Amino acid sequence: MDNKRWSRNEEYSLQPEGGARDTTKFKLAQVGLEKNKKFLYLFDFGDEWWFSCKVLKVIDGVCEDTEIVRSVGEAPEQYPDYDEDSDIDDYDVSVKIEPYPDSLYAAAFRFRDTELWTKLNKEDVFAVKMSDGEICYCSVSADEPPMFVVMDTPYGLYEYLKPHNAGEGSPKEYMEYLCLQDHISCSFADEDMIDPSSAELARIYAEKNGISMRGKNAYPSMSRDIAGYFTFVIVIDFERKYLEEALVNILKKR
Repeated sequence: MDNKRWSRNEEYSLQPEGGARDTTKFKLAQVGLEKNKKFLYLFDFGDEWWFSCKVLKVIDGVCEDTEIVRSVGEAPEQYPDYDEDSDIDDYDVSVKIEPYPDSLYAAAFRFRDTELWTKLNKEDVFAVKMSDGEICYCSVSADEPPMFVVMDTPYGLYEYLKPHNAGEGSPKEYMEYLCLQDHISCSFADEDMIDPSSAELARIYAEKNGISMRGKNAYPSMSRDIAGYFTFVIVIDFERKYLEEALVNILKKR
């Protein structure tokens, strides 16, 4: 309820851990809701659907039923019923993402030009204070492709800090490390290393603003890693803004 992801201080959960409150023991009137208060709601810990909420008004009296006041866009299907016998070619797996804000591209290209990954190691983790007072932890990796990483959860920081040199331990241990990552990132890759939609959008922004896309690691790609899932393109507006703010704060310090 403090508008910070994974914050235990004001968390209400159906399966409370680490001091979180049990949702079955509280009513809405008991959680400190007031007009203009903002908070985050997490639905499905696996898919990790985050909703940014704001209290528009508080109605006195008893509300008998819930009501949808307004809906924008088409709601995604919660649990798609895929036919296990169907051929994968029957599905259109191409992804068309919404264009990122120009301000995010601007921050990404400015960060690309710093080539900070040539000056820091991926073990060099540093703190960044966000506008809401939250502290996130960042790192820069020179691995191919170079990447700016934002650990936006305590779990993500914990997993990232584990020893993770590819030459140490068994291949299985290293793959387990990769599969447990939880962070958002902006990597800089060659055009053929990122999804076509992201490459097209980056190229359009660069042409519009006179930015060269020649050379190695020219294309920015914004991604999300969640433990147990393949890396995917950031599509949630909240995460786009979070990544942009982290990039801008890093650039201010240079």
